[in-house]
Amino acid sequence: MQEKFKKVIDEYSKFYVVIGDDELIHDILEKCNVSIEELPALAKFLADEFERTSEEEDMGLNDKVEQLQYGMNFIFEARRENYKVNFKSKYVDRAN
Repeated sequence: MQEKFKKVIDEYSKFYVVIGDDELIHDILEKCNVSIEELPALAKFLADEFERTSEEEDMGLNDKVEQLQYGMNFIFEARRENYKVNFKSKYVDRAN
């Protein structure tokens, strides 16, 4: 599973994003075949990677991991609060 989660970071790192792009994050999660059930494990992996990249002072990668963490937090909050989004996502319901 770690290889799959590393792929999420690698894929997201290919894009220049100043502020996390939720639609892009959802697309990458789908492309990497991350299931809804795997989201908590991915969140833990990202937390560990954030700490590792902070300690290694790899601030470029650290920034990407942090943006992914914000995207994950949005998914968890949206699912908990029944938010809707205006893009296709298997992680959050779409607004009509």
